[in-house]
Amino acid sequence: TAYEIKECDWSSDVCSSDLDIYKRRYRMSLDNQGRLYGNPTNIKRRVRAALLLGGEKIGGVDMANSQPALLGLLMKQHGVRGAGDYVDMACSGVLYDHLARQLGVVRDVAKKLFFQDVLGKKGNYPSEMTNLFESQFPSVWQFIRDFNRDDHGALLLELQRVESNLVIRQ
Repeated sequence: TAYEIKECDWSSDVCSSDLDIYKRRYRMSLDNQGRLYGNPTNIKRRVRAALLLGGEKIGGVDMANSQPALLGLLMKQHGVRGAGDYVDMACSGVLYDHLARQLGVVRDVAKKLFFQDVLGKKGNYPSEMTNLFESQFPSVWQFIRDFNRDDHGALLLELQRVESNLVIRQ
């Protein structure tokens, strides 16, 4: 399939994926976890906005709080109880905003801390995010700790696999 790029400012900060698409060199692969890699997934946001497929502007799907929401689904499949508030916030797309307000930080910082200090926490270092999350969502926190007992990245990999199955393979 041929992609083309409409008018775009090429004067600053162009990455190799951007140039590869411009020169019609395409790469795409799917890893064992189902994660899609390639130059269309690595291009800069401003270039992606100018990307056309068959002369039509392409779109994307951004599922707000997708991995937190998928965690809610995973917990339901494992019979976890007492996670209603968490699931409601995650599925309505407001979890990161809630955590950000509680911590007094911006949403992007809360999201980064959530992944770093909750979903994939390695070790027992002190963290305001961990303390907040554990106190507000104890059953969710316990599920995460149990899931990651042998490998701090196990849950993140599982959530990526579930997300990939949902978006790419279904």
